Amino acid sequence: MNPTRILVVEDENIVAMDIERGLHHLGYTVVGRASRGEDALELAAKHRPDLVLMDIRLKGAWDGVETAEQIRRQYAIPVVFLTAYADEPTLERAKRAAPYGYLLKPFEETELHSVIEVALNQHAATRSAQAESQEALRQSEERLQQFINSVRDHALYMLDPAGNVLTWNDGAEHITGYTAAEIIGQHFAIFYPAADRQSGLPELALRTAVQQGQFDREGWRVKRDGTLFFADDTLATLRDSQGQVVGFGTVTRDISDRKRSADQLKESELRFRSIFEQAAVGVAYVTLEGRFALVNQRFADILGRTRDEVQQCSFVNLTHPDDLAADLQLTHQLLAGEINTYTLEKRYLRRDGTPIWINLTGSLVRNDDGSPRHFVAVVEEIAQRKAAEEQLRQWQSELEKRVQERTLELEVANRELESFSYSVSHDLRSPLRGISCYVRILEEDYAKVLDAEGRRLLDIVGGEAKRMGRLIDDLLAFSRLGREQMNRAVVDMNVLVQTTYHQLTHTLSTPVPNLILHPLPRALGDPAMLRQVLANLLGNALKFSQHQPDPHIEVGGSQDAGELIFYVKDNGVGFDGRFIHKLFGVFQRLHAEEEFEGTGVGLALVKRVITKHGGRVWAESQPNQGATFFFTLPQFEKSSDEQPH
Repeated sequence: MNPTRILVVEDENIVAMDIERGLHHLGYTVVGRASRGEDALELAAKHRPDLVLMDIRLKGAWDGVETAEQIRRQYAIPVVFLTAYADEPTLERAKRAAPYGYLLKPFEETELHSVIEVALNQHAATRSAQAESQEALRQSEERLQQFINSVRDHALYMLDPAGNVLTWNDGAEHITGYTAAEIIGQHFAIFYPAADRQSGLPELALRTAVQQGQFDREGWRVKRDGTLFFADDTLATLRDSQGQVVGFGTVTRDISDRKRSADQLKESELRFRSIFEQAAVGVAYVTLEGRFALVNQRFADILGRTRDEVQQCSFVNLTHPDDLAADLQLTHQLLAGEINTYTLEKRYLRRDGTPIWINLTGSLVRNDDGSPRHFVAVVEEIAQRKAAEEQLRQWQSELEKRVQERTLELEVANRELESFSYSVSHDLRSPLRGISCYVRILEEDYAKVLDAEGRRLLDIVGGEAKRMGRLIDDLLAFSRLGREQMNRAVVDMNVLVQTTYHQLTHTLSTPVPNLILHPLPRALGDPAMLRQVLANLLGNALKFSQHQPDPHIEVGGSQDAGELIFYVKDNGVGFDGRFIHKLFGVFQRLHAEEEFEGTGVGLALVKRVITKHGGRVWAESQPNQGATFFFTLPQFEKSSDEQPH
């Protein structure tokens, strides 16, 4: 057996070499290493590895998620992410690539080996299942088409939703005299006598089929040459996966000649016998006393007995004692007319006494007068499925245990994060205050001895200290937001926009951009958090449109599909839409600090707030054409006694 071939994609060369060494130690073959997504795609095309180990942060234009999506889409190669990042936005983006595993650095070789083997087995199982499903579908369609083409005594054809003929089989031509070329596109009312057409019977048939799923009627029909024949029609409604009507399937049988009806009945019995004997499931006729009167070969095979042995037994004798009471109760309900059919998972006993799990579908055949005649049992072996379910239960138990462990770890991490936040707030601010203080001393006491270059450098130091302070504030706000409890209330978004805009602009020395505020729907959310969202979006709009000759900002909102949609639009410098995926990440900036100040945390905070409210956030822009930021909030039931904030 050839060793598994693996491609390593890692932006740090020393880490990539260490991973490669571990893979060789585990017996895998490394076909190549890459630090850029573009190079990884070329190596994947060249070597077609069995698996790709992918870091999320890469060099070049593509990150690991984008590269993984390209590799999966073009070459269907499984990808396992190896990364030191486990934040929620990264995990959410990683899901888009449908990875076969996710392993956090640092990790042990045993962990890496387990993740690789699980991914390879899962990928192999998926490919096998897909191949089997496609082959089964192809064979089923082929058998169906052969069956339809072989039928001569039934007219089998399809109609569009308006009742026009779409398909036509040989049986339909044989019965009606119309060829496919003559009839396709014609309305099926052409088969009805004039009186039935005038009374609206064809339209009634379509309406009834739509309402009830099927329309059955015996009556006179018209052949191509104008002669009448008495037909048994069945019109069944065909729907798509959304329940929309896509057409109708029609079966028409000529029953004018009773002898022909008898011949057709005999053929039907022969076909049934063939289906009975060749069925992939076990089928049995059971007497009212519970004895197996007739079973097919598959039924006997499931029980590990001969057909004669089974037909000498009662189902009571062959049923596991623990399952007998439930089976008898359902049988009594059938006889009493309380149910028409039932399905039961139970165990039969094989000849050697070992139990075998089966899925039983039982029904009762009645005589014309309604009296019971015999039972029909359809049996499918489900031993493998039961074993899989037991395995799944064990996995679920293990998963619950791991969730509890992870929860405890998360609680510890949160406490550590709170301690870290305090440290940042206290310990990091102290040296910043010292730097700022020394800068003021130098400005006040030594300004005369400093030349222009010295004063410029001093200004840079002071500005960077202030920027570090803002960055600490933003990081603390971003960190606290994940732990803060939401205090939901009805919020007047019009008032919130106006007050926030006033707070942002009342101290501006430059002309205040014109605010175009459209009527906004009220929202349900945390007023303080929503104020943060608007402060960041409006602040960005002010910042990036400040150099425009006629700056203006537009805010609007609407309701659609169960959610409230708001937007903030400006006519500023905009941004390149190719990098929109980086927009809401922490420290992700699309403009240089020299152009526009900022910490790169504001939009990440916006996304976290809106996500916490159960909404979405996105943006649209082109360079030098302004930008529009959208966010949504869930709709809510309005109450007359609720006062907006």
